[in-house]
Amino acid sequence: MCALHFGDFYQRPLIPIGEQDRVTVLKSGKEIHTHWLIAIEGSETNKNSASFHWKVVVFPSDCNGSFDFSVPLYVSSFFPFNEAVAYAKQLEKMAKEDEFYKLAN
Repeated sequence: MCALHFGDFYQRPLIPIGEQDRVTVLKSGKEIHTHWLIAIEGSETNKNSASFHWKVVVFPSDCNGSFDFSVPLYVSSFFPFNEAVAYAKQLEKMAKEDEFYKLAN
C-alpha cells in the first residue's frame, strides 16, 4: 500500500455542479455531491529528482470541499506546470458552463 502525499496538490476554488453535469455524477455511482473540486497534482518525473510533471484531476465534492480521493471522476495526462494550470482553467470554464459532462463521458 502506498502512502498518500498531497504536498503537490493545488486545489482550485470549488465550482457548483450544474444540472447537466449532475447526471454525470449520478451515472458514475458517486454519492450526490454539489460541487466540482478541480486540482493540479504534481509528481516527480524521476525518483529523487527536482523535476515534476503535472496532471489535472476532478472530483465531485460537497460544499466544504470534502471528496473521495480514491476515485477521481477525471484525470488528465501529464503536462508542464503552466500548461496544467491553463488546462485546469479550461475545465473550470466547462464546469461553470455546465458542460463538464461532455469531457467525462
